[in-house]
Amino acid sequence: MMDLRVATRDLLLFLDDARQAVRDGRPANLGELPNAVKKVRTAADRCEVYGLSFVHSPSSGDFGSGTPETRGLHVYIECAQAVREMLDEVEQSGDTPDRLLLQSVDATFRQAEQARGQVLGVLMDRMAELRAEMGRTKR
Repeated sequence: MMDLRVATRDLLLFLDDARQAVRDGRPANLGELPNAVKKVRTAADRCEVYGLSFVHSPSSGDFGSGTPETRGLHVYIECAQAVREMLDEVEQSGDTPDRLLLQSVDATFRQAEQARGQVLGVLMDRMAELRAEMGRTKR
């Protein structure tokens, strides 16, 4: 569960660095984004051991209905990818970044932060449940 916390944080930091680079007129270096998303998905898969099921593939039957953690992770990854697409658009234009587009980047980034908060809330709840279970078994 901590791996998922770290992976989601690292992806946000990566996107934030890219946002700042675009604002400063530097290349955003977004080529590593797929690897960062893959780390998030891999960490989410490993949470199954702790009773959390993150269905993050449209080919899965439960993808649409989803648990709070699934919905949060889905929104998180969608927002991360949307930020990347907008930053790509800014970089490819070669012009000074459009203020409205940068505002959209910022708003979508905040959505990703909120979705991560939802995922972390579920993780923290599950960790508390596991600690309580461990406490009961020690008695």
